[in-house]
Formats: sequence, C-alpha cells, structure tokens
Amino acid sequence: MLVSRRDINKAETRAAIAESARKILNLVGLEGLTAEKIAEAAGVSRRTFFNYFPSVDSALNVPIEHFIERVLTAVEEVDDSASLAEAAVQAVQEFEDIEAYRSVAEMFVLAQNHPPLARLQTETWDSCAFRLADFVESRYGQPLDLDVYAFVFSITGAGKAAFAYWAQESAGDLSDDSMKKLHSYLVDALATLRDGFPTIRNFSRGA
Repeated sequence: MLVSRRDINKAETRAAIAESARKILNLVGLEGLTAEKIAEAAGVSRRTFFNYFPSVDSALNVPIEHFIERVLTAVEEVDDSASLAEAAVQAVQEFEDIEAYRSVAEMFVLAQNHPPLARLQTETWDSCAFRLADFVESRYGQPLDLDVYAFVFSITGAGKAAFAYWAQESAGDLSDDSMKKLHSYLVDALATLRDGFPTIRNFSRGA
C-alpha cells in the first residue's frame, strides 16, 4: 500500500516531537517537562504538539508504542508453521536494536514512579494483547475464547515481567551491555512461556 507524502510528514513530525520529549526530559527532568518546551525543541507550535498528543505523557509513551509495533510486525512475518509462542520468541530474538531497547527501558523506569505514564504503558501492552488475539483468529482460525485471551495476555505479561526483572536487577542501567541483558531476558521469558514453565512446575513447599 502506497503511503502519501502527507502521511509521511505527519509520522515524521510525530516522531520528532516524541524524540524532543525524551531529550528535554533528560535535560530538565519530569517536573520541568512541558508541552511548550517540547514543541520549541521540535520546531513546532504548542497547538501542533496538542494536535499530535493529548498530553506530555502520551509523547513519552511513543517509544513503547513503536517497540511493540515492530515486534508485532515481526511476529506476523514469522512462517505460518510456527506456533504463536514460537513466533513471539523468534520475533524478539531477531530484534536487536539497542537504541530501541534503551528508549523503552528509560520510559519503563520512569513510569515506576509516575502513575500517568504507567497507565499509558499498561494500555499499550493491553492493545498488543488484543491485536495478538485478532492475529490468532485470522491466522490459526481459533475462536476468541477464554483460552486465547489468557494466552495472549500471558505473552504480553512475559514481556512486562522481563522489563520488571531487568529494572530490578540493573537499577535502571541503560548501557549497551545492560540493553543486551534486557534483550536476553525478553527472549528467555517468552521461551519459558512457550515451554510451559518447566522449572516452576517442580516447585513445592518441600523443595
């Protein structure tokens, strides 16, 4: 499908505003971050900012939106013979964009103490699960029953768990080595889900 120049320009403007939000955040902190400062840095008016984003927090949420969109696209491109769980593992395994991980990780850490951004991130993860459910129905012919919803939300839950584990272990370190660890945790979390949590099944109070 051909994309018009107008749509390309709109996407570029939106991306520029979101990137400016991250840069200004790093300069002035969350308390000093305003729509006016972001708009000025992006070279647009305050009105234009609000044409693209309803709030400053929504501009900060763009990295995770882009990250999930790229992973979902990769999942959809995996061979039809792969199960959804395997497709998720393969998609993340092949997604090694360090800068993408860094931008998402930075916003994930920020959201831990900023409820409005945390809510937006939760909504984005939930939207991912619903899109996976639609994908299951269209590719595998599976009716959208409780099992499907439980499974797709387990996939997104595994992704969120990997970020939470990384944040706790790394104390928010955004270095390249730390981002590589985050990538490996995402792969491992999804692979554990794919394999049916083999180690946890053996847990017992007497173990």
